[in-house]
Amino acid sequence: MDLGLHYFTFTHPEWETTLADTFTETAQIADEGGMNLMSVMDHWFQMLTLRLVAQYAQACNLFAGPGDEALETVRHKLEVLREHCDSLGTDYDAIEKTILYQGDAAADVDAFLKDMERYAKLGVTLVSLMPTPYENPAPWATRLVEDVVPRLKQV
Repeated sequence: MDLGLHYFTFTHPEWETTLADTFTETAQIADEGGMNLMSVMDHWFQMLTLRLVAQYAQACNLFAGPGDEALETVRHKLEVLREHCDSLGTDYDAIEKTILYQGDAAADVDAFLKDMERYAKLGVTLVSLMPTPYENPAPWATRLVEDVVPRLKQV
């Protein structure tokens, strides 16, 4: 399986290989094992990126959404981040945790606020929202300002 990453040779002084080599090896392992390559790559990126966050960053922004599955994904990633912080001796609590919520907060305000309470319990301190693509964002923004933001401040 060729991923077309042969020219991607980003390296780090502490790494013994290039990312292209690692991607190629990961793709071969996934292909030989009959695994879903996207799941394997997501796991690999998650481990690498969250380690870099633990070592160097002051903030971590994760994709999130409505429902239990999205919440568990964020919970898992924050657990991985905490493990990296513990192994590196960095302060997990000093890293700001934020999310980009991929759902319509204005469509069901009560459900959105319930989700935000659950994300807040994980340590998330800021949520970013986006309007539905290809629709006029003005009504959406108005609903957010009038219906969501005042109640979100209480979470």
